[in-house]
Amino acid sequence: MQHVPLTADGRFSAVVRPVFPEQPDRHPVVEDMARAMEEVAGSGGGVTEADLIAAGFSIAAIIEHGPAARKLVGTRITRQIRPIERVPEIIVKCLEARSNDPARLDGEPLSDEAVTAWRHFCTARAAYRLDPWVSQGERCLARLRDFLRGLRLSERAANQVINKVAAAQKAAQARRAA
Repeated sequence: MQHVPLTADGRFSAVVRPVFPEQPDRHPVVEDMARAMEEVAGSGGGVTEADLIAAGFSIAAIIEHGPAARKLVGTRITRQIRPIERVPEIIVKCLEARSNDPARLDGEPLSDEAVTAWRHFCTARAAYRLDPWVSQGERCLARLRDFLRGLRLSERAANQVINKVAAAQKAAQARRAA
């Protein structure tokens, strides 16, 4: 075995690689296609071949470089955003009143008291749907008010939710009476 002299920095060779071995050489079309895919996906919806053709890529380029570009898009760092429920979404959830899907503000976890208050509201709402009389409706709105106190909603937003639920109850009562 032949002895290979070391360089000053302790390497066997003075040749330095231009890129890291972990980073594979990418075709420039892959980079461009990945950028185009991110733009199309960012504007809403998935990326189709028609979108890539509209971005100026040929069918041959899509077939050859598409899988590598999709993989590159998937490996890039993405920012995770928690789902934010605004007042309209909270109103919809309160009108549906499903006990396993409570309304939340900014996607934050609910306390045990808030979950209990939500279940009480859902029970009252179900009772009102079965037997719609005035006292049941008032009890339903009181339970909703108790639940909304546990959320970080402004007084105005909480009143908006309560008014929408009350209006829906009144409309349902009017439909039954007609």
